[in-house]
Amino acid sequence: MINLLPPKVKREIIAGRSNVILWRYCVVSLILGFLLIVATAGIYFIMAHTRTTARQAIETGNRRALQYQKVQQDYESFSANLKIAKAILDKDVRYSKVALKIAQAMPSGTILQTLTLDSKKLGTPMTINARGKTYGDALRLKDSFQQSSLFKDVNLASAVAEKENKDGYPINITINVTMVPEVAKQ
Repeated sequence: MINLLPPKVKREIIAGRSNVILWRYCVVSLILGFLLIVATAGIYFIMAHTRTTARQAIETGNRRALQYQKVQQDYESFSANLKIAKAILDKDVRYSKVALKIAQAMPSGTILQTLTLDSKKLGTPMTINARGKTYGDALRLKDSFQQSSLFKDVNLASAVAEKENKDGYPINITINVTMVPEVAKQ
């Protein structure tokens, strides 16, 4: 087929087609730009809502934390008191147990007259006053204390008979001993 159109008209037809294509590109670009703006605005509103929700959650958490702060303070105070009590009890000497062990170490026929127990005296020399029925009881008491794991350095200081005695134990026995410190921890 022979092209009978003049060159100027041909150029205008080609320019018209190019204008239509450019017009389509502009419309598509505007639509895409509008969609981009809508997406950006949507993301902004979602982020703003998320920020508001997060702030509310933080405020709620802070209110709860304030409520539990008193409980936390009570816990810390109680925990500190327990640590102090444990430290005291670890150092505590059970004098009733020590006195019972001493009584178990004594032979029959002897009784304690005076016994002073003090945690400061453990491991240092101390005096035990006892009473017995005979002078032999004084020696048996000394031997019993020497064989016991409660004492070391056991010495019989005196054994004196009282003339007037109503309790049936006329012999006053004085024994110097050093109590082993581990006795209090058993």
